[in-house]
Amino acid sequence: MGQFIIRKGSTDFQFVNYAYEKLIREYLRKNLNSFDVFIDVGACIGEYCIWLANKGKTCYAFEPVPKNYDALKRNVELNNVQSSIHDFNLGLGSSDEKLLFEVMDTVTGSSRANPNLKSGGVYVPIKRMDDVLPVDVLDGKSRVVMKMDVEGMEIEVLKGASDFLSRIDDLRIIYEHTFAGDNSIKSYLLDISEFSFTQLDEYNIMAKKL
Repeated sequence: MGQFIIRKGSTDFQFVNYAYEKLIREYLRKNLNSFDVFIDVGACIGEYCIWLANKGKTCYAFEPVPKNYDALKRNVELNNVQSSIHDFNLGLGSSDEKLLFEVMDTVTGSSRANPNLKSGGVYVPIKRMDDVLPVDVLDGKSRVVMKMDVEGMEIEVLKGASDFLSRIDDLRIIYEHTFAGDNSIKSYLLDISEFSFTQLDEYNIMAKKL
């Protein structure tokens, strides 16, 4: 996967182990020649983007939690892939706003928006994907794989990506359906275009635009 700084007392070590989400990683490895751009929404410490940048892919990493983003930046520099990874310290959603996030310091990939949090937490900026992706991705010529792990904000992310979803013809979206529910995400995507759906593992589904 690359070289990584592992934060003490965290689950960072788990994410950089190839066996973690192995079926997703095997799918990407076997299909390396079928996509050019990788977009990681909820990138955590950057393990997917760093791995794929070293395979020649152009990557976009979105990570809203400041501590995770700092770790991502350090890992990008450690692997010397700054020219291939465009990173953003923000979350993606349906509108420009700030959301209160419950930040998990130990289980570092499980931080999530929680407006009902009584104490602690961090306010993070949220932007629409259509407003932050560069024109050369939105021109529709790129072959794109997008991975979403956003702890229940999947529909909000998709709502802010209407141009992206309509313009990209060669598009695959890998998403975790634990919080938002499989049927709600499928229904939303099918209202936009034709997609096929493949279960990659217990938690993740791949939607492929037809």
